[in-house]
Amino acid sequence: MRLRNGRLLVEVDQPGGVNYNLVESVRSLNDGVYHHVAIARQGANLLLYLDGVFDKNRAVAAAANLTNTANLMAGSEVCVGVDSTQRFTGQLDELAVVSRALAANEVL
Repeated sequence: MRLRNGRLLVEVDQPGGVNYNLVESVRSLNDGVYHHVAIARQGANLLLYLDGVFDKNRAVAAAANLTNTANLMAGSEVCVGVDSTQRFTGQLDELAVVSRALAANEVL
């Protein structure tokens, strides 16, 4: 997860770059205030919610296998810099991972 031109980029990937999935927010988040961000995977779709409201959907050819040996990374970019040295410049608070995709009303 990182910002690019103020927009949030979220990647869901598995080791070896197989089934690389990326979703970029429509809204900009570089306004200096906290935002609630939720990402849900439903089959081969990534759903991005910002502040409880649906923002973007990304359909992918194949969903990443989330049962893998890769590290969970939040706040750094493994593809940029040396040894993931590009960091998210904001703050992360109350990070949670759930075992199922939340419905829109649960995200809200």
